[in-house]
Amino acid sequence: MKTLIRNFSHTFRRFFTASILNILGLSIAFASFFVIMTQVDYDYNFNKGYKDYEKIFRIEINPNPDSGWQLWTPRPLCEQLQSASPYIKSISQVESYQSEDEYEVNGNLFKATTCTGFGNFLKTFQPEMINGSADALNQPKTVLLSESTAKKFFGTTDVIGQTIFRGKQADNNAWTIGGVYKDFPENSQIKNWVMMPKEADTDKGNWRNWNYICYMRLESPSAAPEIEKLIWQIFVKNFPTLKQDSDISQFIRLTPLTDAHFSTVGNKSASSRTTLYLLICVSFLIVIIATINFMNFSLAETPMRIKSINTQKVLGATTRSLRLTLITEAMFISFIAFILALIWVAILKDFGLQELVNAQLTITEHPMLLLATFGLSLLMGLMAGLYPSYYVTSFPPALVLKGSFGLSPQGRILRTALVCIQFFVAYMLIIGVGIMYLQSRYIRTSDYGYDKDAIIVGNMTKETQLQTDAVVGELSQIPGVKGVAISEFVLSSADNYMHWGRSKGDKYIQFDAFPVDCRYLEVMGIRIVEGRSSKPGDEDVYIFNEFTRKKYPWLKVDQPAPDDNLVIGFCENIKYSSFRNDDTNQTMAFLIPARSSPNGDGSGEISSMSVFRQVQIKLKLSAHSRKQWKSLPPDTTSISGSWMKCSMPTTGTNCVLPSKYCSSHSLPLPSA
Repeated sequence: MKTLIRNFSHTFRRFFTASILNILGLSIAFASFFVIMTQVDYDYNFNKGYKDYEKIFRIEINPNPDSGWQLWTPRPLCEQLQSASPYIKSISQVESYQSEDEYEVNGNLFKATTCTGFGNFLKTFQPEMINGSADALNQPKTVLLSESTAKKFFGTTDVIGQTIFRGKQADNNAWTIGGVYKDFPENSQIKNWVMMPKEADTDKGNWRNWNYICYMRLESPSAAPEIEKLIWQIFVKNFPTLKQDSDISQFIRLTPLTDAHFSTVGNKSASSRTTLYLLICVSFLIVIIATINFMNFSLAETPMRIKSINTQKVLGATTRSLRLTLITEAMFISFIAFILALIWVAILKDFGLQELVNAQLTITEHPMLLLATFGLSLLMGLMAGLYPSYYVTSFPPALVLKGSFGLSPQGRILRTALVCIQFFVAYMLIIGVGIMYLQSRYIRTSDYGYDKDAIIVGNMTKETQLQTDAVVGELSQIPGVKGVAISEFVLSSADNYMHWGRSKGDKYIQFDAFPVDCRYLEVMGIRIVEGRSSKPGDEDVYIFNEFTRKKYPWLKVDQPAPDDNLVIGFCENIKYSSFRNDDTNQTMAFLIPARSSPNGDGSGEISSMSVFRQVQIKLKLSAHSRKQWKSLPPDTTSISGSWMKCSMPTTGTNCVLPSKYCSSHSLPLPSA
């Protein structure tokens, strides 16, 4: 051991630059491997944290070619399925969106995501209960908290019977805690939310409100085809125009929960198994490049080390012991690089590295991956040291006296091949990075059809949602602010938005609906091609895009749409969703709602303006000022006090909550 350490120390000092480059190259490769594989592990094991996860399925429906496959289902479907087959052990129907709400607990305000559903909608996922029972969801005004949420609210999980207030205590919306469940893994469909039951009569028997996602646990995965047939029979029964002999697979399917994460239905930014395999290949290629580089350095040192090796032979060292020493030396260098790689990850995860992956980069949370990376480092060290050790000890001692030695023809071929492979893989990775850069640049510089460069976006609190006129007035007084408008959604921030279907007689229309105020189109710089823009006093009016006019030529300016809302104009096609969609072939409309409108589910009247959560501020800035605004990180620029946060608009794919103004996803199926 002492001899090994002495030889390594001597070699490290003699070939200092080469040793440092080897360690740095290998450490970066191992760090890259670890980070990439955390994401692979996150995606590969997504939804596998539930008990008997292979028995859980999600219903997906394709009601018509225009809508495509979707997740939304009506409540009566799941109610009729519940008792229709002995193969169905449980059904969970949850709201299609989860809202981030404020909760007041013992005088303190907390933010938490709320998931609502009917009855014990966690029964399908079988959470491990720490306190209480999941059946508490069958009781009105009773909620379940995750372990982490309970500790955040109260500092303990012993909270059964405690009261929390949704909103502020003054709102008098009190809920009793009926149970605490153990946190689901981070890579799960149903996350650690506040689980809250909906009112028992909500949408009961209502086939027109498609606003729920349905999960079911089956007796066996093999029962899925039978359940699909059963679902089809229920639809045929309730929608007589459907044909009994239609191809079921084109209308209904049950997707295993393990496949839901890779499904683009409802989430076009979903991961894919192809991406997963590509990431695995890239991670190994990076390590292989570093290993080849290590081997080339070792081969390059051969002429300088051969005298020392042969001197040891003359002094009695065996060829076997010398080879073992050289291999161990290479493995030791690789081990040092592994330790340095862990240090890189630990340091850089707080400096932007964590943002590159969904999985947590805390090393202790990935023990198996840590062990695999350690094993890989030793294997790469073995492979990098194997051939050089055999080659450098293959020369007879007499050859050293002549001073003529070097790579054999076979050795030169090997080294040349390794260098070619190294450069080929490196160039491929560089080309891949270049393509991603060009794609990113295209997204940033494309014409969206509206003025995105001088707009900042703010999220409004519930209090300010009720005072929109005051908000607009206050912000308009700030120097440099050219205009202020309010909307429900942020343009270009999601794949899918609120989708409506409206019919009257033989006329039917489907479109993505954007509730906005009367100032919105002017502030965003959206051009009108026919009719007029909105103005103060307009209520329940539409401005459709050009493609809608082309698809539905019977829509005319100053004439009502099928829901009797007046069409006042048509605007240019704009890029309103992510670049995964072709918005030039999508129907959409800006809706300027009335101050008091039905909420879309038949449950009464609400102030539609109160659901506007986004304020758009148009700035009158110089070129220098625009650069300053663009350099600010998102969600950090406070405007006009503490009631909201503003940020430059982005073109990301963050999910946007469906509107509470009209919570239904109407479909062109016949009325029940």
